[in-house]
Amino acid sequence: VDDQWTEASKGFRRTEIVTMHEVFDYVARDCGLKVVATIYPVAGQEPSPAEIRQVIDKIRESKAAAVLTEPQYPASVAKTIAEEAGVSVEELDPVASGPLDAPADYYESRMKANIETLSRLLAEPKS
Repeated sequence: VDDQWTEASKGFRRTEIVTMHEVFDYVARDCGLKVVATIYPVAGQEPSPAEIRQVIDKIRESKAAAVLTEPQYPASVAKTIAEEAGVSVEELDPVASGPLDAPADYYESRMKANIETLSRLLAEPKS
């Protein structure tokens, strides 16, 4: 999967993303991406209206490709931010949890889905 991440990142034309929190920093580092903002700077604490406005402003300034949510957290704030900033909202799965009866290839299949999502989002040039 690491080789697939490396290969996919060669096709990324956009590099700015917004995440829920700092969970994807390792992916950003390894793939040459820049996390321009995080929605939940403090784990478990809803962002204030001022923090939400800052995220929206950073998205617009950087022309970030998308707001990336996670299946483990509600996406309502992320969707509102993305709509206000005029970008898409997509889900990446850090595989922090999963089904108890997950198949042996669960992690690999989720990471491949993440690669496909980022490849689709980041292949387009900035508008």
